[in-house]
Amino acid sequence: MIRTMRTMRMKARDFATGVFNTTSITSSNLEGDDARPLAFYWHLLERWWRIIAVCTVAAPLITAVVCLMIPRSYRAEADIKPLPSQNNANEGSNILQQLYGGLGQTAADQSKEYIATMSSFSFTRLVLRHDPVAYSVLFSKADAARYTAHPTIDSDWRGHLAISRNFSCYFDQTAGLLRLRYVAHNPKNAQRMLSILLADLIASVRERDIAGYAAQIKSLETRANQTSDGFLRADLYEIIAKRIEQLSTADASALVAFRMIEAPFVPPEVYQPQPLLYAAASAAIVPIVMFGMLVLLERSRAFIHEQTSSREVSHSNGLDKSASALAASRSPDTA
Repeated sequence: MIRTMRTMRMKARDFATGVFNTTSITSSNLEGDDARPLAFYWHLLERWWRIIAVCTVAAPLITAVVCLMIPRSYRAEADIKPLPSQNNANEGSNILQQLYGGLGQTAADQSKEYIATMSSFSFTRLVLRHDPVAYSVLFSKADAARYTAHPTIDSDWRGHLAISRNFSCYFDQTAGLLRLRYVAHNPKNAQRMLSILLADLIASVRERDIAGYAAQIKSLETRANQTSDGFLRADLYEIIAKRIEQLSTADASALVAFRMIEAPFVPPEVYQPQPLLYAAASAAIVPIVMFGMLVLLERSRAFIHEQTSSREVSHSNGLDKSASALAASRSPDTA
């Protein structure tokens, strides 16, 4: 019995010694890797460079093939220069400023107003009512025919979503221009749709000017009837006469609200997709991402191996203590 217990104790010690040596080797390797991180990365690259190279070559080829399968898109472009508002022209400006304050708008303010107008749902409804041909640009032939014959709030909302996805505009602070862009799969449709949006913007400005002139005329007439100053009344009536003249030429005033710098046109090159650009980007990104994943994988493996070895050492130490305790407890009986 004593021999059996001694044999078990020796085997447990041998097992614990072997596990401890393995753990020491692993720990020393990790310490060496931490001390020499460049060597660790170099060995990792030597091990996986073939797979990284294959993926780096395959990624741009796959990207190019996918780009060629995607339908091409073209972008129509137009540039306009907003001009200060003409609602309160220079005539009688001192009187108008005294009555209403500064009502004029700068070019930046005008641009913000145009951007908000063209992004609104009400402007989309104006476009679809004034130019039903927009349905044929935005939808299929069957849907366009149905919506043209029976326009509803649902068709207007679908048209608004379609325009919002493809239309963009922003104010260029450096050049002082409002830049309009519209994207479509057909270059003719892109140019046609942007022309429609610009024409309806002119119509919206015209309606705004008509409403503004009418409100000013009504307000000035009320002021002129209430004042007892003859000279002020004469000046107010003079301004009213000029406002009535401007109201009769509201179409022209809408045209001078901005200056057309670049009429809608479509560049000959494809806007989206761009196979060469996307392929070059994938060729640059894929090897970096793959190498980072490999480093993370190797670090995770080393950490898991270290934790497993530590648990095995703890377990073997427990067996050794149990065997020693059993042998010590039985040695007095044997004696």
